[in-house]
Amino acid sequence: MDILFELQETLYDRGARNFFFFTVPSLPNASGGRRSLYKDRESRCQAWNQVLKRRIQTEFMTAHPDASVFVFDTWELFERMLTNPTEFGFSVKAGRGFDQEMYWDSIHPTSAVHRVVARAVADFLAGGGVGEDQPEKFVIRPRVAATALEIEL
Repeated sequence: MDILFELQETLYDRGARNFFFFTVPSLPNASGGRRSLYKDRESRCQAWNQVLKRRIQTEFMTAHPDASVFVFDTWELFERMLTNPTEFGFSVKAGRGFDQEMYWDSIHPTSAVHRVVARAVADFLAGGGVGEDQPEKFVIRPRVAATALEIEL
């Protein structure tokens, strides 16, 4: 994660002022026969997301109050897709196996999933960085009231 933020600093130093981060989604099918690689994958993904959000809010946004910073919660979106696949146009059985409807293999989402993510990101941005259904899940522009910046940690 340090490298990620070092790269953001480089972008900032070169003039970037708009930053868009994605949390990592859950990996329900990840095993691939390499148990040590995927051991505790859900808790590791959740830990990454918590640290990412915390560092964005407590370090990056604090250091760069003139930047617009957005965090899109792919974890939440993927959980919604996996819990209610029909809501997103997938079959009832989609996503919990290598059905190639939601995942090409154990970790790579299909083009159909990418379309869902793209629509959700477009809606997120069209709303000024606030998700309609769960605004508390997102970090939005630092120029708004501090209460709008609160994120789940």
